[in-house]
Amino acid sequence: CLKKGSFDDKFNAGMEYYNKKEYYKAGMIFEAISAQALGKPQMEDIKFYYAYCQYHQQAFMMSQYYFKEFTETFPRSSRTEEALFRSAESSYYQSPRFSLEQINSYRAINDLQNFLLKFPFSKFKDQADAIIRQMEDKIEFKAYTTAKQYMKIREYKAAVVVLENFRLDY
Repeated sequence: CLKKGSFDDKFNAGMEYYNKKEYYKAGMIFEAISAQALGKPQMEDIKFYYAYCQYHQQAFMMSQYYFKEFTETFPRSSRTEEALFRSAESSYYQSPRFSLEQINSYRAINDLQNFLLKFPFSKFKDQADAIIRQMEDKIEFKAYTTAKQYMKIREYKAAVVVLENFRLDY
């Protein structure tokens, strides 16, 4: 399928694979024909569905990148809102468990807040709000467990400082 056939045949094959939920195969085709699609009306579909192929394969770093690229390439598309949300949601899926460094959680909160600023009445608003609350709860719990750990190891001065900071922040 990738070696022979016209651009339209390859595009249609990619869409068939996508609709059958064979995201790896669809992604391979979309990636292969994206260079040929420059200037063609199918380019928007190829970029959008390629990002979703990454998303459905749980390659969230890649899906975040490709959804963000879609929003920058097609800012007036009817799918820009959805792509921006999926990009932010992909950053949420990269957030680690509470006991690890929370840089990705802060990034997810920031991405989702930027999404809500751009699309305040979005159909994804409730989902974005729920994810933001979940990330904030995780960060708060990490701060609490850090303070508790200082108590456990009998570093009382550090525990007092950390607990006071926790009280002020939360």
